Amino acid sequence: NNEVPDEFAAPGIDALKDKFDYLKMNDVERGRFDAHNDYARSEWGMITHAREEGIEEGMQMGKQEGLEEGMKLGKEEGLEEGAHRKALDIARALKQEGWPLARIAEVAGVPLSELEGLWERT
Repeated sequence: NNEVPDEFAAPGIDALKDKFDYLKMNDVERGRFDAHNDYARSEWGMITHAREEGIEEGMQMGKQEGLEEGMKLGKEEGLEEGAHRKALDIARALKQEGWPLARIAEVAGVPLSELEGLWERT
């Protein structure tokens, strides 16, 4: 008796029913069934592989874009900081020449409050 009553609900019972259904098939039906399963597994494998490749490629692209953006931002920040230091050097030179702070701030392009704070510390 290769029948499992429908009221049976033990774990794994559905797999047993599927196995019995498979065993009931003749050789031609089993061949077609196996060929279909092989094809489905192959397709699923290709889909899984393509998905994994896509994820990897996306991660590599993201890393590259992030690196490029980081380098660009770092360069911009470095240029800004260098320009600010140069402006402070100019401000110091003008102060040594006796220029008024308001005029130094205007010429050097440094906020007056920053210059006042800078020279209060020195």
